Formats: sequence, C-alpha cells, structure tokens
Amino acid sequence: MHLKGDKMAEDFSERRNFVRFARILPVKIVNIETKEEASAQTHDLSAKGIGFITDKEMVKNSNLEIWVYIPDNMDPLHAVGRVAWSKKVGIAAFRVGVDLEQVDFVAVSRVIRLTN
Repeated sequence: MHLKGDKMAEDFSERRNFVRFARILPVKIVNIETKEEASAQTHDLSAKGIGFITDKEMVKNSNLEIWVYIPDNMDPLHAVGRVAWSKKVGIAAFRVGVDLEQVDFVAVSRVIRLTN
C-alpha cells in the first residue's frame, strides 16, 4: 500500500471490475441495523459500488439501504450495500465507499445515460 493519496487511488482503481461514473445526485441512506437515516450526495457510482459525501459518520461493515434520486422523473435507484470505508474529509463531512450487494442494474443504466 502506498501512502501518497494519488498513488493509493491509482492502485485501488486498478482493482475495480466496473467503471465508476462521477455524478452528483441526492441520496437517502438508512442503516439497516440501527434504522438511523442520513442524507448524502453521490460522488461516484458503478454497478457494484457507490461513493458519497454525508455529514454522518458511517461505521465500516454497516449494512445500508440506499436510494439515489435520479432526475429523470422515475423511481429512485434502490440498493443494499455494506460500508467498505469511511473517511473524514471536512469539519462535518465524511466520504464513504459502499460495496453494493443488491442493486437494480436498469436504474444504474439510467445514471450512466445521464453522464453521456
């Protein structure tokens, strides 16, 4: 593992199987165990993972239910996933990476179409 931020990000991205799309969209999150709700904004999204920014700290391995609101007048993308990592990025902001375990691939394709 490299300590330099850019190099570590490069190494991590090389292990991904799916392309991530940078897109800022509103997100609703519910911790499945605690039922605590949070709001967030996506940072990036793929078929198997989502990165978002929130003001709530997320505990690694927490199970989340996630709704991503896509501006196409259809239902939000719904997914279930597990927190892979969480990092403080500001006074009251956390960047969170989630491995998606259950996702609607048709809804992911709607996000991809927005980026084209």
